[in-house]
Amino acid sequence: MGEAAKKIGEKLEQFGGNYLLTHLGWQEIISDREIKCTRATHKNPEGKSKKTHGIDLLSKFYNPYSNAGQAVLIECKNRQMISITQASVNDWLREIINNIECAQSAHELSDIGVDTSILNTGLLLIHANDTFDERKFNSILKNLSTQNRRNPINIFIASNREINMWTSLFEEIGRNFPVHDKFDFVYPSINGSSKMLAKYIPINALFSKYLFAQYKHDEESTFGTKKVQEEMTGSIIFSF
Repeated sequence: MGEAAKKIGEKLEQFGGNYLLTHLGWQEIISDREIKCTRATHKNPEGKSKKTHGIDLLSKFYNPYSNAGQAVLIECKNRQMISITQASVNDWLREIINNIECAQSAHELSDIGVDTSILNTGLLLIHANDTFDERKFNSILKNLSTQNRRNPINIFIASNREINMWTSLFEEIGRNFPVHDKFDFVYPSINGSSKMLAKYIPINALFSKYLFAQYKHDEESTFGTKKVQEEMTGSIIFSF
């Protein structure tokens, strides 16, 4: 493991993020990479022009509903709850949007083997490493503000609530459906898309109220004196 990967790995381990991202099934492209800032409008919290952006993680997966690949830039913030304020979250939101804007045309990412034009999505993981105040966090989210952009950028924000929920989901799957090859998430046909089975969860599905899956298992049937093993498929709904 390189020093950069080790650094981000240790950062994620502080709140179980390594476990979470591994089980999401997304393909990691790069980690802990620095790129030059190419936009004069990008400022740091002190109001000075940015010189570089730091990317924690960049991952990709196939999105069954857009019928295309999707790249997601992931930023991780592990703080005490007192440091998770309206001002700090506003700064983190602006930071990840700016990172994506520069990453879309960054020369430093020309070797990653993915079309950066599909990079218009970010996942901001905000973890309180003491006592999580859900009411305070909800109020912060409600009052977030950002500038309109010509090309939309979608940012998903997850707190202890979502991180714990997703971790519990994967632990539940591990307990009840232990054979990985026999378990798949199901993405039904919607607006003309084709039904698809996959081992991973696209980011939009990750924030939905329901997840669909199926699990194949063997059941023994008796016909006269003969016992026969049949492979059965069970349908599963996870409700959040």
